[in-house]
Amino acid sequence: MWAADWTLTCEKTNFVETGPYSEAVYFCRRLADTFPDARMETFGTSPQGRPMVALVIGKAAPGKPTLFIQSGIHAGEIEGKDATLMLARDILVKGKHKDLVRKARLVIVPVFNLDGHERTSPYNRINQNGPASMGWRVTAQGFNLNRDYMKLDAPEMRAMLAFMRQCGTDAFMDNHTSDGGDWQFQMHYDVPRWPSQPASLVALSEDLNQSLAKKLDADGWPNAPYFGGIDPSHPERGASISPFSPRYSHGYAAVTDRVSVLVETHVMKPYKDRVLSTYDIDMRTWEWVAAHAAELTKARSSALRADAGAKEGDKLVLSARTSRVARPWIFKGWKYTPRDSAVTGAKVSAWTREPVDVESFIRDRFEPDVTVTLPAGYVVPAEWADKVAPVLGLHGVQFSRTQKARTIEADVTMLLEPRFPSTPFENRFMPAFKTGPGRRKVTLPVGSLVVPVGQRAMRVAAQLFEPQGQDSLLAWGFFNVVFEQKEGADAHNLEPIAAKMLEADPKLKAEFEEKLKDPAFANSPSARLDFFYRRSPYWDSRLGVYPVLRASGALIKELLPS
Repeated sequence: MWAADWTLTCEKTNFVETGPYSEAVYFCRRLADTFPDARMETFGTSPQGRPMVALVIGKAAPGKPTLFIQSGIHAGEIEGKDATLMLARDILVKGKHKDLVRKARLVIVPVFNLDGHERTSPYNRINQNGPASMGWRVTAQGFNLNRDYMKLDAPEMRAMLAFMRQCGTDAFMDNHTSDGGDWQFQMHYDVPRWPSQPASLVALSEDLNQSLAKKLDADGWPNAPYFGGIDPSHPERGASISPFSPRYSHGYAAVTDRVSVLVETHVMKPYKDRVLSTYDIDMRTWEWVAAHAAELTKARSSALRADAGAKEGDKLVLSARTSRVARPWIFKGWKYTPRDSAVTGAKVSAWTREPVDVESFIRDRFEPDVTVTLPAGYVVPAEWADKVAPVLGLHGVQFSRTQKARTIEADVTMLLEPRFPSTPFENRFMPAFKTGPGRRKVTLPVGSLVVPVGQRAMRVAAQLFEPQGQDSLLAWGFFNVVFEQKEGADAHNLEPIAAKMLEADPKLKAEFEEKLKDPAFANSPSARLDFFYRRSPYWDSRLGVYPVLRASGALIKELLPS
């Protein structure tokens, strides 16, 4: 069915077309059956029943890092599939790069979003220049896999994380196509080097970042960091790079102590150039991993040991932000010639093919945003365990279950002023809220989860449980029910109680009179009654209380006596 001479559909059609997923599976199986240095792994099944396959090239060995290259997480952005299959063929069939195979193992997932890949159409990516027909951005269940790394709603993602851990992944790449404006740059990339990562890995990532820029220049590919914020009419006003949260692939790689590269070829460039430039950046990254094998494995092992030694009171940068520090940068654009539109009634962006190099600047340095003081661990009451434990297991987060019930007085996090969006995002309603301290009597039944911070997956655990985490379980709506008021008070029953409360408590009366200075409050009978309901013994003491406890070492010892 497929070519016996190892050519791919993209090559046979001069990169006008790309092949179906069955071609990628056939290609991987044939390589694995033919060459002893390769094997094909099936590590999951898509919701529509397709096998999730990977090609592993090289043998694992102590001190030998593994580079994991993933393509097709957004299945319309598919040049990574063809590029990595071509790379695998060059390694195995043509015998190239044997020294790299000895120094660094390669794991290739040609297509992550299989079902999306087979939803093929010429109309799936309006902004994209080829191939003639391409897959769809999201899965058959409608999930954007590149927003799912923390919440793990998609079965494909659950299979992928297990496989990545099984492979002992040290470095990670995710191949994409960009969206956005038009410019000369063929290739964009992002190498996380944020203060939320271990310093040793940041230093290595900085070296990789600079190496890729030089190598891509030498390969003839105009390249730039994966920037945003550029004004096409005033590029001299600069651009910036933003850090990514762990819902994204390379953001997740960062919190799992892996060096990583996000690849974004330019959407308007021909498909052939996008495939070949992806081949080159994947190849150059593999070269770097092989050349830095000892440093990389040592730095990652050291980072994981440090995470395992984390203790109560340690500071952890939970998220980063772009600093105001800028450096000179040449923006390689095209002449910008916006035109009037009768359709929109406004200007529409347009460019000629006249190259314009603009002296500008870019902000590509980072500083801490949210920093937390770590507890000794996190405690999840047993009633939430069935919802939380599977997610922890898939992330490799270690936990224990309590053997005795306890009722304790505990510091809790109060969730205040919650707001919800009007539409879902990734099948969830993500709350916005403020936090404050509280004190409550908390019951911890048998089977409550105790998650120590001192473990290799410490950074993931903190991201999941800290209320300020951008992709915490709380942020993704796992605990939305705690915002819901389940009981109410009728005015004719509450009003006599409120009157007695006013008469009996001078401090409460003074507080109420102060509130009456607010006209909106004073003119709202329901708000006035609610003031007393919230302070009465009838109020639900669990409403707005974050159920996960930030536990001290003393509490953990009490819950898990040795």
